[in-house]
Amino acid sequence: MRLTQSPIVFIFSLALLSSSCVRKGHIQEFANGTEINISLDSLFTKLESLSSMPNPNSEVLVEINEKIRRTIEHIGSQKLLAEIDAGYKTKKHHFSFILSDDKKIAVFSWPTRLENSGNRIKNIALYHSNDKMVPTSLYGTPIIYNGIHQLKMYDGTTLYLLQGQDSMQQKMLNRVNAYLLKNGYLEETPAFPNNETSIVTNGYSISSKMGPPCSIKIGIKGLKIQLQNVLDSSLAQNSLTFDGKKYVFDKELN
Repeated sequence: MRLTQSPIVFIFSLALLSSSCVRKGHIQEFANGTEINISLDSLFTKLESLSSMPNPNSEVLVEINEKIRRTIEHIGSQKLLAEIDAGYKTKKHHFSFILSDDKKIAVFSWPTRLENSGNRIKNIALYHSNDKMVPTSLYGTPIIYNGIHQLKMYDGTTLYLLQGQDSMQQKMLNRVNAYLLKNGYLEETPAFPNNETSIVTNGYSISSKMGPPCSIKIGIKGLKIQLQNVLDSSLAQNSLTFDGKKYVFDKELN
């Protein structure tokens, strides 16, 4: 037996399905970077308030983090990022935001307040490709990125250094990751000794009384990197110099 459906019922059903898809996939549109900062600040305030309560609802924490993720991943232009950057610098926030000088790479980092999930920190990077900003995750364990440096390589390519840190109790981890924008993608590149794509120091925080703090200091517009790593005697105190292609230890230049 063949079932038939009247045109009116079919059109009505199609309209309901279309409406449902729009509601389900709806993402708020923002007119400018100021609106995005206001929205993010509101979400992070909720996240902080909820996480400070006794026995916070983990499902609600996950939901707020998802709203934050969707908001960031929907940022589609360098213009919006520049506006976010201008507003970000005017006040304190519960998230970290860094933007490269050429506005081609941005990174948002924040504590998720999901302490027992194995996902304490979240990173989302946005990079410029085909006249739009593309969201992506970064390589390695997420940390709070707080600096981005760019310098020209010998072939005219731009090298990006993403610098960040993470602290637990009195321990401190510092890390710098090297990236290139290559063939429309953000890719790690072996810019450090031993063809490493990142450098890491482990040690103590400044406030710790257990020993001297570890650190990575980038100076001279990225041409010099100073390492202090109290938990690795081979890197107790070393400096790196950029030779136009990669970083080498200063002692190797002598």
